[in-house]
Amino acid sequence: MKLNVRSDIVFDFQPETEIIASVQAASSPDQTILAESLILSPDFPILQDPADARGERRFRARVGGEVRIIYEAAIENGRRVPLVGGLAQHTWTELPAETLQYLTASRYCPSDLFISFATREFGNLEGSDRILAVLDWIH
Repeated sequence: MKLNVRSDIVFDFQPETEIIASVQAASSPDQTILAESLILSPDFPILQDPADARGERRFRARVGGEVRIIYEAAIENGRRVPLVGGLAQHTWTELPAETLQYLTASRYCPSDLFISFATREFGNLEGSDRILAVLDWIH
């Protein structure tokens, strides 16, 4: 499936500061970045870091004042297996160890807070039906 993504974020950095930003699409075996653009306005020099083991990409910059970060990309992720409804929900002990890193909270994704929202909004659903409802809500 081809996706077009765009992120347009404005920050006010007082005083001038060094940032590490992760706004770019991940580069992975099941996702191809067809085209992308990363703009800092005003134009600050960017140090692009290589993708990490999970395909996440970051850049670093020294910025100050009002800064706008614009990221756009065309992505092909057609090799992913689509999620279907009716799949059972598993307990944490039933999951493969390599999936647990995606279920714990981080400063960028407070999953411990999101679960209460998902339960409140979609608590009448279970398993993949709940995930599909959350995805529909996001889109």
